Amino acid sequence: MDRANKNHAGQAPVCLPLRNGENAMSEDKKPKRGLDRRSLLLGAAGGVAVTGAAAAGFVTLDRQARSLRTPAAVEGGPAQIAESFQDSRPAYAEAVTAPADAPNIIVIVLDDIGFADLGCYGSEIATPNIDAIAGAGLRYSNFRTCAMCSPTRAALMTGLNHHSAAMGWLADLDSGYPGYRGDLTHEAATLAEVLQEKGWNTLHVGKWHVNVAHTNGANGPTDNWPTSRGFDRAYWFQGHSTDYFRPGELLEGTAPVEPPDRPGYFVVDDLTDRAIAYINTQKSIDPERPFLLQLCYPAGHSPLQAPAADRDTYRGKYDIGWDGVRTERLKRQQALGLVPETTVLPPLAPGFPPGRPCRRRSRSCSPATWRSMPA
Repeated sequence: MDRANKNHAGQAPVCLPLRNGENAMSEDKKPKRGLDRRSLLLGAAGGVAVTGAAAAGFVTLDRQARSLRTPAAVEGGPAQIAESFQDSRPAYAEAVTAPADAPNIIVIVLDDIGFADLGCYGSEIATPNIDAIAGAGLRYSNFRTCAMCSPTRAALMTGLNHHSAAMGWLADLDSGYPGYRGDLTHEAATLAEVLQEKGWNTLHVGKWHVNVAHTNGANGPTDNWPTSRGFDRAYWFQGHSTDYFRPGELLEGTAPVEPPDRPGYFVVDDLTDRAIAYINTQKSIDPERPFLLQLCYPAGHSPLQAPAADRDTYRGKYDIGWDGVRTERLKRQQALGLVPETTVLPPLAPGFPPGRPCRRRSRSCSPATWRSMPA
C-alpha cells in the first residue's frame, strides 16, 4: 500500500498547537507536492477544522491546503504559469480610470433643423434652455454640416468627412463603393469608443441611423449598433420618419422594448426622460466617473408632429407665409450679429408662392398623427 493510501486508511490529520510556525503534521505524513483529488478534499476538510478550532488556538494545517492561497501578482508583464499553482504568478489588468478633471459631455443632435430654427439663432421658436447653454458657451456662425442626417451623424461621431466614414448618402443603401456603403465604417473609431477606453461611461439615447438596412430588426447583425460602437447603454431606434406618438421598434441595448403605455405619450419626452434616468443611475452608482451622453432627437425630421399644447402656442405664427418667416428671421440674425447687416436673402425658386404653401397629406397616419401636424 502506498503512502497516500496508508495515511488515508490508517491515520487522519490531527489538530495540534503550533510552536514557532512549525507544521503540526509530522514529516512522514506530509502529502506530496502537486494537487490531486484526495489532497484537495483533505485540504477542504482541514479548512472546516480551522473554523472550529481557531477559538482554542488550534489550527489544522495541511501543506496542500496552504498551496491553494493566491500567489503574489506579477508587477507588470504577462502572467507566469508554472507547474504548480503556488509557483505561478497572475497578472491583473488595471482598472481604466478617466483623468481626475475629466468633464461630462452631452452631445444633442436635432434632426434636419435649419440655421435659424433655434431662439439663439434668430428663430421665433422659443428654446430657452438651449439659449441659456449658448449664452454661457460658444455659438458658432461658421460651421459645416451635411444636408442629410446619416452623413452628418457619421461625420460627428468619427470626426471624418462623411465619405471617409462610408456615409456619402443615407444609411440603409449600399452602393458597393467605399464612400457610399450606407454603414458606418469600422476603419475609424467613434468618439464613444475612444472615451469608453479612457474610462468614461458612454450613453446613447435616440435616433441612430448609421447602420445598413439588412442589419435592421431585432436579429441584427449588431456589429454597427450603439453597444458595438462604444456605448455602454443605449435606448434607441434605427431608422427615420418615426411616428412620434406611436414609434416603431425601440431597443434597449440589443433587445426590442415596447414604448411606455401611458396617455399622451410623445417620443421626444420619452427620450428626455430616459436620458435623465441614465445619468441619475450612473451618478448614483459611480458619481466620480465622467459620462458621455449622445442624445439624438427625431424632432425636426418629418413627420412634423407636436403635442396639442405646443401646436396651440404657435398657432397663427406662420400665417405670414414662408417668405415672411425667413425675412423676419434674417432681421433677428442681423440684430444678433450672426450675419452681416448687408446679407440679403436668395430669391425664391420659380413658381414657389411667397405666401403660405398648401399642405397636403402625403402619407397614411393615425388620427393622432394628423392632429399633430402644425397649423
